[in-house]
Amino acid sequence: MKKEHHHDFLRKVVIKAETIVTYRDWAALIVISILTGVSVAAFWICISLLWDAVEKVILVFRPAIIAFTTAGLTASQLIVRKFARIKETGCTTHDVLNAYHVHNGYLDPRDTLSKTIASVITLGTGGSAGPEGPSMLLGGGIAAVLSRKLKVSFHNLKRFFLSSAAAGVAAVFRAPFTGIFFALEIPYMRDIEYDVFLQAVVSSVTSYAMFVLICGPSHPYASVKMGFILTPKILLFSVIIGVIMAFLGRGFTALYGRWRKYAISLRLQMGSKGSIALSVIGGVVVGLMGLVDIRCVGMGDKLLHQMMSGGYRELVLILVLILVLKMLTTCTTLNFGGVGGLFIPTLFIGAVFSLAFAEALGLTPLEVYVAVGMASMLASCFKMLFTPVMFVAEVYGPFSIIPVSLAAVVSYMLSGPVSVVSPQFRHRIGPKAVAFSELLYTTMETKPSVLRRLKVRDVMTTHVVTINSDVRVKEALSIARRYGFTLYPVVDRDGTLLGYVSMDELVSLFEEGVDVPVTHALKSAVTVRHDESLYEAGQKLAESGEDACFVVDKSGRLMGMVLTKEVARILLRILFT
Repeated sequence: MKKEHHHDFLRKVVIKAETIVTYRDWAALIVISILTGVSVAAFWICISLLWDAVEKVILVFRPAIIAFTTAGLTASQLIVRKFARIKETGCTTHDVLNAYHVHNGYLDPRDTLSKTIASVITLGTGGSAGPEGPSMLLGGGIAAVLSRKLKVSFHNLKRFFLSSAAAGVAAVFRAPFTGIFFALEIPYMRDIEYDVFLQAVVSSVTSYAMFVLICGPSHPYASVKMGFILTPKILLFSVIIGVIMAFLGRGFTALYGRWRKYAISLRLQMGSKGSIALSVIGGVVVGLMGLVDIRCVGMGDKLLHQMMSGGYRELVLILVLILVLKMLTTCTTLNFGGVGGLFIPTLFIGAVFSLAFAEALGLTPLEVYVAVGMASMLASCFKMLFTPVMFVAEVYGPFSIIPVSLAAVVSYMLSGPVSVVSPQFRHRIGPKAVAFSELLYTTMETKPSVLRRLKVRDVMTTHVVTINSDVRVKEALSIARRYGFTLYPVVDRDGTLLGYVSMDELVSLFEEGVDVPVTHALKSAVTVRHDESLYEAGQKLAESGEDACFVVDKSGRLMGMVLTKEVARILLRILFT
């Protein structure tokens, strides 16, 4: 009896200790969220003050925009190069996702502070970017430091980091539900981080309340109220816009990626001083485009508000010009020295295109189609489904939910697993894939030039056992028994890669007594080109969680393959030599 009483007492003590730890963690999250709201408010005030001053000068003397954007991008680059640990400028959502997936939710305070200051300069001097990326960085950076100082439980470190990063979004947009769903959706393209839901609710609501307390509830995006009668015509054109946005989003994503590759290539060729020279060039280019049309620089929040309210009219050709210039200024700003986010530029692009589309076809009400365009563009570029709908619903009200949801679903599905932000994994990945990701991004942070110089052709194997697409499962198993590999690329008669099959699927089909063509077990393959860098190939492997990627030529014919375990061996050699 005494022994049972002793065990019962110990169990109660353990439960009590766990309860105290839980309460302490939640108290820490509230403190972090309060500080996030206050910090994001200060960040927003600094941007507003600087841009107001710059805008007054530009209104008097338009060519001054060239000097401001050049100085802004150069200063941002210098600050990051001098003070940050990870000396990469660009979209800060990358830093947040990298910290979340790879570093257990830890951001170096030097990165948080230096890149936040750099983003204030970028946005305040006319750089084309958004405030949500730096707001995420600020919230996540505060959580990374304070959660460890306050001895938050280990299993909550990543959750607090992500929820606080999303709380920065909730604050700067004055949209708490947007922040909540942002936390759930941003880590993965085709999955949801459901473990962080409660933490995201607490963080987003608290941070939003603090921001509103300081800056007030009024916001350029939040004063639009819309009411209309939903008709089949609106639903039909919402679907059409969703289809178009799927391809426009992919185009913008590809353009941004190519711009980044081009900037990195130039930086490597120009040496140590290349970054500063590129920032000067980038600043001049952005300024010149701003000289053509001033509406393509800066955050564009005033024009965005006018389009969202339905009170903006412009010639379709002029809208197309603004659209093209906005895409180019955004890619140049964030790849040539600027620091900021991509959320607001993506919204802007979607709004401009849908307005031009509605104007060209004489569709009304314009604000409905603008809302549809914004949400579907976000769904295409960011691979988020609920967040764009929530954002538009919080801005416009509940009237817009049905057409916006319809367009967002269409765009999300048609655009495929391609995202403008990285590392955004396709789905939750296992421990082996997590370890590979950590190895890849650690190597990238310490020895980026080596990883970018190595090409896929240097590490790929060309001796690949393939299976023809007309082969049946039984024959494919015979091939697998002969060679002993776990996966095999499937090609047609011309050698074009169709996908791959794994032993698991083949055995399952055979055990079920189904002797069908091998294409019934076909999986989509991760593909790379032979001239891509090892970092790009590794990034695709990390984000997909696959065991191999396949090397194809321009026409899609199989050239070879790269195994994840071989890349891991190379990364270890690079890291420790």
